[in-house]
Amino acid sequence: MVLPLTQEASVAKAKYYLCTRCGETNPDLFPHNFWSQCKACRSKASAKRHNNRRRKLKERAVQYKGGKCQRCNYSNCLYSLCFHHRDPKEKAFSVSSALSKNGMRKSWEELRVELEKCDLLCSNCHGELHEAEDAARAQAKTSATAKRLKKNYSQSPSCFSTSNERRRHKYATDS
Repeated sequence: MVLPLTQEASVAKAKYYLCTRCGETNPDLFPHNFWSQCKACRSKASAKRHNNRRRKLKERAVQYKGGKCQRCNYSNCLYSLCFHHRDPKEKAFSVSSALSKNGMRKSWEELRVELEKCDLLCSNCHGELHEAEDAARAQAKTSATAKRLKKNYSQSPSCFSTSNERRRHKYATDS
């Protein structure tokens, strides 16, 4: 049976649970074994600490790669610089995900090895590069489709002048 706390005991417990940041005293809002900060203040402090760590890590990575876009020399905004893998097949992990809020934690040595496979680009140059790569990929896919279609149509009789005649011939031969 749980006995109710006396007023003196509840005051002592309230002093024991006192957030040094906001003054909260509700014991339910304190994580176990950590009584100097409530959950909300501890979470904010942790987020701030991790944001500072990520920013310093990105600054270090950008400086390691030269500090500016390797195509246009842009260097005004840290957030506008990104890392582009030269060969996506060699990519062990995304550098941006290692630097992101919910990303995996990587040591500087692991990050440095991955940075060797990357170019530092501003977001505009990075977008242009990906657009060119996507266009080349689409062109290759289109030419492969065209070759396949050409092969299929070369096997059908060439005496049909319209696609409707070819279609009728196909259905007639299928049944």
